[in-house]
Amino acid sequence: MAMKSTFKKPGFGYTEVQASTSSPGKRVVMMYDGILKNLRIAIDKLTDAEPEDFEEIHNALALAERLITELRLALDHKLGGEISQNLEGLYEFWVFYISEANINKDVEKIQSVYEQVSALREAWDEAAKEAIKMGISSNV
Repeated sequence: MAMKSTFKKPGFGYTEVQASTSSPGKRVVMMYDGILKNLRIAIDKLTDAEPEDFEEIHNALALAERLITELRLALDHKLGGEISQNLEGLYEFWVFYISEANINKDVEKIQSVYEQVSALREAWDEAAKEAIKMGISSNV
């Protein structure tokens, strides 16, 4: 019986260790980075799409949707209150918009979500850095 390697992609182990040892705020930023990476793949491929690119575009958008869903599922509405409710609505909108863009191969919708994710990613990154400066990195 052949052994399967758990390292199918270069850097996978490093990313996994980095995620497990990072503050919660940094992990959120890493999730946003993953979303942005996959949206960028879809945008770049759709710009000059060939029929053979459609599977890669679909897979990138599907992964972005899964990452957004993970963020949504991690929300704590008791602790986060109105902010977490607003984030949930935004995450649901992003998934809906990405799904529509995937069906219609609409690069403008993907670009719109990309810009929103990018702005929120920057806000989370700043919050995580501030938390570290204040010594509360384990809570953000």
